[in-house]
Amino acid sequence: MRKVTRHALRDLPSQVYLEQPWPADFYLFASQELLPKLKFTGHKVGEKRSSALFCLHSLICHGLTEHTVADGRDYHFTPQIRIAVWDAIIKARMAIMCLGSEKSGKVTRYYPTSWLLSRRTHWEQRMLCDPDAPPKEQLIVLNVGATDPRTGQPVPEDQQGPVALWDYLQAGGLPPDWSKLLPEPTRLAVENELGYFAKIEDAIDRINRNNLEHSWQALTEITSVAGHKKAITFQPSVCLRQIHAGDLFRCVRLYTWGPLGAQGMKKEQRRTMLIDGEPVAELDFSALHLSILYHLMNVDPAGDAYRPDQICPTFYSFKNVSPARKKVVRDLVKQATNICLNTKSRAQAVAALRKVLDESPRELKHIVYTVERSGASDLLRRIEKAHPELQTAGKFYSEAASELMTADGKMMLHILLKFVAAQKPALGVHDSVVVRESDAAFAEEVMSDVYQQFFPGHLPLIHRV
Repeated sequence: MRKVTRHALRDLPSQVYLEQPWPADFYLFASQELLPKLKFTGHKVGEKRSSALFCLHSLICHGLTEHTVADGRDYHFTPQIRIAVWDAIIKARMAIMCLGSEKSGKVTRYYPTSWLLSRRTHWEQRMLCDPDAPPKEQLIVLNVGATDPRTGQPVPEDQQGPVALWDYLQAGGLPPDWSKLLPEPTRLAVENELGYFAKIEDAIDRINRNNLEHSWQALTEITSVAGHKKAITFQPSVCLRQIHAGDLFRCVRLYTWGPLGAQGMKKEQRRTMLIDGEPVAELDFSALHLSILYHLMNVDPAGDAYRPDQICPTFYSFKNVSPARKKVVRDLVKQATNICLNTKSRAQAVAALRKVLDESPRELKHIVYTVERSGASDLLRRIEKAHPELQTAGKFYSEAASELMTADGKMMLHILLKFVAAQKPALGVHDSVVVRESDAAFAEEVMSDVYQQFFPGHLPLIHRV
């Protein structure tokens, strides 16, 4: 954990405050070490102490992965008791705060102090989140959005978010005795679909059980009470569940959950991980979505599929450009290309890319606007020109990314099951795999084999992150 100022909190990633359940051991630690330092006055002291446990638990978990806790201070949306609790935590020097505003578009953020995390000698991972796999019905989740895909009607705000699949099906009108009430063809269809999901649940459960048989550690940096920087160890959560975004079979991927979910860590922090005490290797499918699109058309994209040198030719013609600066430009080209695949119209893509450029560092703006004499709309035109096959096939501005995410999610499930069969630990991070250093060669072989099963005759480009 790095030492930050109040204003710097705006630049750190945030997690919206949620009341995550905490085990009894965390209650014992917080009751003995933390709650006595909080001074509550007025009425409802008991409720304030209970709320403080959730706030402190959230601070510790998110702070370990270098995230702030975002929580509003508007009495219309945030309970007055919780606002008072945050104030008490800040006064006790367990957190720092950066006020948000309507003008900035950012809510208030809270970040744990080094003192709070330095108490790590008094807690263990089991105090932060239960490492056991969740109930079976929660291994497949539908992330409900603002509109119900079945009815087209708005979904109340308190009903949006992750919902267990079975709860979603029942809420959609599936009665408890559905097997007797539904017509025969419909009943068979439902049984087949539920049977499919049951197999997916079992597969995910096997992956989680296999990974939990191994030890997982990660590091974060704090400033000690004496003012020295030191690394502390914590155990990230590597259990996975499958999430369908907005509707069944849309953007289907495997995700870790909870504030210490390993996927939520930055790549740099994942590099500090140890599996069974051994350093890790992370292997990544390079330009996976573009490769899939090209290979579906039986075309070899050759080289860097994002083609940044064609999209920013003036910049790439400079002989003294460092690899680090090239990476910055490539990352922008990658983000712009993904915008083309995520949006449903060119106008929407232009608006999204313009926002990205507005929020980019000054040097990157100089490269785009001055060196390349380009802008949001022109960059998209260059991407279209660099990928004539995809443009002709209508893949841009068609929201193709949702199907591509589902495809890479299926591949990752097959990859991780091969690790289960080999009794080796592996964490899937969408299009990359984190494994023990000694298993890197095995991982590359498995990733290549599974890719060729999905796209016969084509080899993926795999590299070490």
